[in-house]
Amino acid sequence: MHVVRCFDDADIIHVDGSVDAERDIAVINFELVLSDLAQVERALERTAKSRNKVANFEDKNTALAKLRITLESGLPARSASLSNEELESVADLNLLTIKPCIYAANVNESDLRNQVIILP
Repeated sequence: MHVVRCFDDADIIHVDGSVDAERDIAVINFELVLSDLAQVERALERTAKSRNKVANFEDKNTALAKLRITLESGLPARSASLSNEELESVADLNLLTIKPCIYAANVNESDLRNQVIILP
């Protein structure tokens, strides 16, 4: 879950100087993609060195290649088209962007009172 600030408050300084939830989401996602890409790169190196020792080498190697392409495109790992076997082969990497994501809007209580929330 990503909590994103959606209110202005003179007493709370924002690192970028202004509140912009869409920008903040983009920055967070970009940083997480870069982190996962570094993890995938390291895993590719380890897998290539120990080809004969890696269980399900083909699945893992294919999954890592797909993940690299996806992450290099700036997309989260969850958007890569991985089979169940490929997903299982890279589960040990604990990639951050492969997990489902929910965004929570942090708003002022006064703004919340004025909102109408419609649930399906």
